[in-house]
Amino acid sequence: MSLKNQFKYYRNQSKLKQEEVALRIGVTRQCYAHYEQGVREPSIDIIRKLCILFNCTADELLEIDTPSERAKVQINNSFNNSSNINVKIK
Repeated sequence: MSLKNQFKYYRNQSKLKQEEVALRIGVTRQCYAHYEQGVREPSIDIIRKLCILFNCTADELLEIDTPSERAKVQINNSFNNSSNINVKIK
């Protein structure tokens, strides 16, 4: 399931309307709707608030369920130049 579908799934499980979620996490309804539509990606702070609101972990919300899922993310970090940090998802 995509991230946008995860937001909608957890919102429906919580029996909340978009307006209610938006109010509780401190954004407009339109902004939250954009998260569910995949038009916009939430900040870490918003993800944290959604996890608290939906009573789930970030791993659950982001669907990082297994070590094999975690292994799909490769981080190339150059210690000499922080602009060379690359994250690739297989």
